[in-house]
Amino acid sequence: MRTLEEIRGRCFITEDGHWLWRGSLRKDGRANIYAPDYTRADGDMRTQCGTRAVYHCAYQQPVPEGHRVFGTCEEKACCNPEHVRCDTETAYGKFIARRGVLKNQSARILANRAIGRTRAKL
Repeated sequence: MRTLEEIRGRCFITEDGHWLWRGSLRKDGRANIYAPDYTRADGDMRTQCGTRAVYHCAYQQPVPEGHRVFGTCEEKACCNPEHVRCDTETAYGKFIARRGVLKNQSARILANRAIGRTRAKL
């Protein structure tokens, strides 16, 4: 996939405007797209997650240092460039906290407590 039109051609377009990827998916449900990677491979073709591939196809430039590309909608397999955002790690953290996606997940809570215990000097 070298262009957004090629990516759009492989997607199912919903009434809500989501571009749901019909190709291979990663274990977590995100799209897995073979596209140019300007961040790690100087524009050479590589397999990468859908949001990152869409960003690279749309802007043809690397993701800036300290930034992250992420989807702003609930659909993990969505490849609509309007639902893809590139922002700082801090802004991403605030976005996730505002959505409340990671709240009340006991496995994450227990893992974070275990990390805290290993770092404590008691």
